[in-house]
Parts: sequence; structure tokens; C-alpha cells
Amino acid sequence: GLGGMGQVVSHWLAARGARHIVICTRRGKAPDAEPFVQALQAAGVDLRIESADVSQREQLATLLARIRRDLPPLRGVIHAAGVYDDRLLSEQEWQLFDKVFAAKEDSGVLLLKGGQATVRVGSQGLPALTSQGFGQVRR
Repeated sequence: GLGGMGQVVSHWLAARGARHIVICTRRGKAPDAEPFVQALQAAGVDLRIESADVSQREQLATLLARIRRDLPPLRGVIHAAGVYDDRLLSEQEWQLFDKVFAAKEDSGVLLLKGGQATVRVGSQGLPALTSQGFGQVRR
């Protein structure tokens, strides 16, 4: 997304030669992201901000079709989706656990399935860097 991690990774990719970057966010483009967008565009990056929930099969299929139609071949995915609802373990409920991990598990599986039909990167298939993080409980 357009949070701190998405911005850092996008700058890192651009510094290493990426010229087409798609950032997918569930919330769409936030007004405060404009300086980040302008900086990457000034560096020669074709930056696309797409609004989709990649844990939803139809939204992911639409996104991948648009990428396939409008951009050069997809060369990788950085799967940094996350939902935070930190609780002490003794306060956790399965419903909350499912909500937090759906962003990782469901979208990860769909990305791999959708990417296999969309992405060709040598014999390596779809390279994906998946972030995983657990926040701290704040009281």
C-alpha cells in the first residue's frame, strides 16, 4: 500500500531500475501520498495506484488483467498486505485472528494462483517477497 513500507520498497525498487510499479491498496490513493507519487514520477517511474482487496478473487483477477493489458510483463510481487488488531493472546478470539490473517493467507494463495497464469519470470515462476509483522500491544 501507500504506507511507510510501501513507500520505502517502491523507492528501493526505483533505485534499482524498476520503471513500472503498481501499488495496490484497499483504500485507494490518499491525498497525503501525493509527494511520494510525484517523487517517483519525477524519477521516471510509471507509478500506478490501484484500489483492490487482493484477498477477494474477483478484485485480484481484475487487477491482474489490467496489469497484463496495460503494462510490460509482471516481474515480481511484494506482498505486504496486513491488518492489525493487536491483542494479548489471552484476549484473542478466532474471529479476530481470521480477520488479521486473511490479508496474508487468502491474498497470498490468490496471488500465487493468479500469478501462475499471468507471470513468467524465467524458470523461477512468480518471485514474491512476503512481509510478516506483528505489532505490539499498546495500552
